[in-house]
Amino acid sequence: MTSEGSGWFVGTVNAPAAYVMFHPTSTTGAVTQEPGQGEPGYYAAGEVWIQNKASTFNSKMIVSHIDLKTGQKLADDVVTEKTKTTSTTSYTTTPISGRTDVIAPMNASGNYQPGTFNVVYLYGEIGDDPDPQPTTEPTPTDPQPTTEPTPTDPQPTTEPTPTDPQPTTEPDPTGKILIGDVNGDGLISVADATVVQQVAAEITTLDSSKQKIAADCNGDGMVTVFDATLIQKYAAEFDEEFYRTGTYVGEDDPTPVPTVKPTTPAPTDPEPTDPEPTDYEEQTFLLTDNFGWGTAYVYAWDDDGNELNGTWPGSAQAETQTNDYGETQFICHVPAGATGVI
Repeated sequence: MTSEGSGWFVGTVNAPAAYVMFHPTSTTGAVTQEPGQGEPGYYAAGEVWIQNKASTFNSKMIVSHIDLKTGQKLADDVVTEKTKTTSTTSYTTTPISGRTDVIAPMNASGNYQPGTFNVVYLYGEIGDDPDPQPTTEPTPTDPQPTTEPTPTDPQPTTEPTPTDPQPTTEPDPTGKILIGDVNGDGLISVADATVVQQVAAEITTLDSSKQKIAADCNGDGMVTVFDATLIQKYAAEFDEEFYRTGTYVGEDDPTPVPTVKPTTPAPTDPEPTDPEPTDYEEQTFLLTDNFGWGTAYVYAWDDDGNELNGTWPGSAQAETQTNDYGETQFICHVPAGATGVI
């Protein structure tokens, strides 16, 4: 970082968003950490000013109204932009006037965030699948054939092609994938629902096949607002069916995936009450190098403050792979026993 005078320093992070921390040196030569060890860093997106543990930033909030059944917008987006606002500045949004079938997002009100964030209202019958499929033959209201077609019509030798897009095969994931954990942080939260809402509204796309599998909560082969709704309900601990949400799929779990919420749900808090299987004490995640960093580091510590893979900035991650878009992805490893990681 370089000094701009009056106690201000400037630095650039080559990423769309990041959590930042500082290591100032005192007049005695001692190196400290700000925020303290085990505390989250300062969230930064765009230009952010940090002073006395408070952040000042520019913020853009986009409020959308989406039909749950069709996935289409019911009204124009409402965009609110703030300059030099703070994380203590609050906002409140409202649904479309007169609509009673609204599913309000968990961030319908709250405090402004750095950069751009979305507030998405969903409208429709709660629990409805956007493309419901009958489980039994419907009772015909118009004359329907009750027998096989007559020999004059060619008898199909294979099942007809479905009208809705269906994957021919499910991508082969490496290791287990937690359905609903779209951002790969090990939790199922409103952050995952927000990503799925942005994909359904064509604001963003998913980078990897693992993300696409994790986002398809009802298993229909598509990523829609219905999947986002399932994640929101799961995170809020609604007492109803969640399809595949909260279950694991992958090469290490050959058993059929249950279609209802498991007895022990996936954790929505950072510390799970039931420990993860011992096979997954060491965690692995992918970091896409879409800004040409060239090197990625993992710095981890445990509950006692012990550094698990060296002093800051941690250990360099040498393993890489290439995603479907030709971008390099670092295969990052978090040591067993880690309770904090950067």
